[in-house]
Amino acid sequence: MGYRTHRSLRFNRTVGWVTLAVALAMLLLIGVLSQRVRHEINATAESGAAAATRLLSEHAARLFDTADQVVMRATEQVASLSWDEIETSHALWERLDQEQSRYPYLGDLWINDGAGRLRLTTAAFPVPEAHAADRDFFTVHRDGFAGPTISERFMGRVTRSPLFMVTRRLDDGAGAFRGVIGETIETRYFSEFYSTLDLPLMSSIAMIRPGDTHPIAAFSRMGGAEDGIAVAGAVPDVPAAVRAALAAGEPEGILRADGETLVYRRIGPWPVYALVRIDGGLVDRQWRQAVLPYTLAGVVVVLAVAGIAAATLRRIRAEVDARHGLEERVRERTATLHGALARMEEAVRQKDLLMRESNHRIKNSLQLVSSILTMHGVALKNTDIRSHFAEASRRVAAIADVHELLYRGDSLSCLCFRDYLENLCRSMRVSSLPPSEGWEVHLDADPVVVSADQAVALGIIVGELLTNCAKYAYPAPGPKPVFIVLKAEEGGAVRLSVADQGVGLPPEGNGSHGGTPPRGTGLGMRVVKALSVQIGARIAIDRTPPGVCYTLTFTPRTA
Repeated sequence: MGYRTHRSLRFNRTVGWVTLAVALAMLLLIGVLSQRVRHEINATAESGAAAATRLLSEHAARLFDTADQVVMRATEQVASLSWDEIETSHALWERLDQEQSRYPYLGDLWINDGAGRLRLTTAAFPVPEAHAADRDFFTVHRDGFAGPTISERFMGRVTRSPLFMVTRRLDDGAGAFRGVIGETIETRYFSEFYSTLDLPLMSSIAMIRPGDTHPIAAFSRMGGAEDGIAVAGAVPDVPAAVRAALAAGEPEGILRADGETLVYRRIGPWPVYALVRIDGGLVDRQWRQAVLPYTLAGVVVVLAVAGIAAATLRRIRAEVDARHGLEERVRERTATLHGALARMEEAVRQKDLLMRESNHRIKNSLQLVSSILTMHGVALKNTDIRSHFAEASRRVAAIADVHELLYRGDSLSCLCFRDYLENLCRSMRVSSLPPSEGWEVHLDADPVVVSADQAVALGIIVGELLTNCAKYAYPAPGPKPVFIVLKAEEGGAVRLSVADQGVGLPPEGNGSHGGTPPRGTGLGMRVVKALSVQIGARIAIDRTPPGVCYTLTFTPRTA
């Protein structure tokens, strides 16, 4: 009796320690996974913010350079004129106003004399009364700075809208200060552009000058401005740590302070920086959402192990009690031996059933743990090979666009490829084929429905052909038309063509544009040909001048 009790207690302790060990192991595993997931979310957010600052700086630098070119051309036209001629010449005003109309994203040209009085503006003729002697850009040029500069954000006295200026100093023939000439840019243009960026963990985007506590243009998702367009006070002030870093002349960097991550980058040679804030609260929320499945799975595993252990303990205790009672009553109740044996056989049968059920539950629990580990392995990113994915990001983006349409649509197995082409054209106009550089993307598409697999391959093919066109078709400035046609033909076939009117293919016919050997690796055309074979499409290349036309003919699948 004492030996059996001691053995039962020892067995109970063993099961309890094993259950506790499993629970601690799961907690440790969940903790490690949680830390890794948090690190990956932070790394992804910082990488996206850094890419956004590069895009913002390139976009702003092109706009500033354009405004400075307009200012320099206007300077040449007024250099030999007196102030009376500048102020009263309607022909001069018309020339400058016509020059301004070429750039709808710029504001107006403003010319102030050495006393700060406004002498000419393309905003109105005759010129309204206004002075700029108290503006920071005026005092900077009056004190001797001749090069182009970016002013602080201010409210226009004539236009009554928030803006800033790209300005230069005007000198007379002897080098003395004559006045200031500048081009205004409304902050609303940048705010609206910033609002189009898809940065889920961003709290605000701003463009700031070193030393300023308020941005000259900004967009915030934290509220405080109608339609998300930031005005004074809608975006937090520039933190002191960022101002110190900008004052030190750092071209780019990442700062972490007060639960936020701030990524900044200088806008080309201009003394202005693009700043992206990553909201720590949004990062925490996404982290909690990502960790929740791991936590729930861990709880399920622990509960399953505890349930199995409890059931085993109950069964063992029941067996021990049954055996003890049988041994105590065996001599006294010989007549009931057959009944006791029957009960024992029933108990053994129940034990076999419970063990089968326990094995089934253990199998399911192990499959769940295996799935969790598999998901974790897929999420890991090897830093040694991360850089090799930069060139592939565009191709991955094409696949992501197809899936986005799949989930938005009514079906998860097929989609209307015309909608995908419209999205792709809008994206290319912003990134690789901007209208400001002469690109004209023409789309003529029928509502052709294709399977998800075909959509992925066709999306990558069109992206590769447009990228080749952007690189090689038009080496010289001027109009750059590109034509994309998607037509359903008789018999169920579909024709997809991408054409340009550029320089065409070289005599070797290696698939790149231009009259010189290709500068690329040729990977793009290999991808196009491989994917064409994959979806059963025939590809034809028409080299008839002008330009080149790639045509794919295929039969769409809808399942």
